[in-house]
Amino acid sequence: MVIVTLTSTSRWIYASTLAYLVDANPGRSSTAVAANSSFRGTMAFIAIMIAVPLQVSSLAVCCMLYVTNYHASQNALGDGGLYTAWAGILVVVELLVLLVIRKGESWRKESEENESGSDT
Repeated sequence: MVIVTLTSTSRWIYASTLAYLVDANPGRSSTAVAANSSFRGTMAFIAIMIAVPLQVSSLAVCCMLYVTNYHASQNALGDGGLYTAWAGILVVVELLVLLVIRKGESWRKESEENESGSDT
């Protein structure tokens, strides 16, 4: 249930961000989509490089727990901690999307005024 919720929230954030990027960059939408895809791929790579060692260390600690009766939560973040961190990141990103929904129109108008003022 948690994974389905996180996945649907991630898709909502991605779809909203991509639609905003295309709308906010008239005439440069393909560049905005390419930059977004590049950023998304880079962040996925970084997330994997962070998550896998944390998960492996939690598995190593679980093996230590079996052998030495050591408490696993003292040394490893574990899957629950990773899901909690991911949920926290999604909450922050959702708040940023809501900020764009609220302030996006005024930011777009200011940007258009600045662009039209710099042309003259």
